[in-house]
Amino acid sequence: MRKIRAVLFDMDGVLIDTEKYLTRFWRQAAAEAGLLLSLEECYAFRSFAGKYAAPWFAEKYGEQYDYWTIRERRKELMQEHIRVHGIEKKDGVEEVLQVLSQEGYQTAVVTATDETRARQYLRDIGILELFDAVICANMVERGKPFPDVYLYACEKIQNRKNRRTVWRWRILQTESGRRMAPDVMW
Repeated sequence: MRKIRAVLFDMDGVLIDTEKYLTRFWRQAAAEAGLLLSLEECYAFRSFAGKYAAPWFAEKYGEQYDYWTIRERRKELMQEHIRVHGIEKKDGVEEVLQVLSQEGYQTAVVTATDETRARQYLRDIGILELFDAVICANMVERGKPFPDVYLYACEKIQNRKNRRTVWRWRILQTESGRRMAPDVMW
């Protein structure tokens, strides 16, 4: 049996409770632009890198609904909400990270959120220093749904491909995991 040496965490919905705001404000921003999105539609694209989400969005909804404009509005709405209400840390996160650290595991955050915001969110809830690395999809050529960001995270924390890594992310992100199947422990 191979030894597990690293644990990679998605950020939104796993470490911090922002996933509910992503969908809420995607829907609000789209509605302001005249487009009604269901929760399922938001789930389909919200974690994709913008360069993959934008063409998908245009094909599905038409050019009259500009992905980048709606995305910027979603970010404004969410930023204002967080400014007023703060960020909620998921229960037990700090305790799990402390145990992993004490046991010698390397840890990294792997997220579609840009690095500045990701680090700020993690700092705001007091867990940034508990990670060996913060890896963002914009650090690689191909973001989610491709596995590149996870592979880069393994490189960054010096976890070679022949070692097994524990992965945890939402069901919508499993395409990335399937593309790495030999290296993923479910």
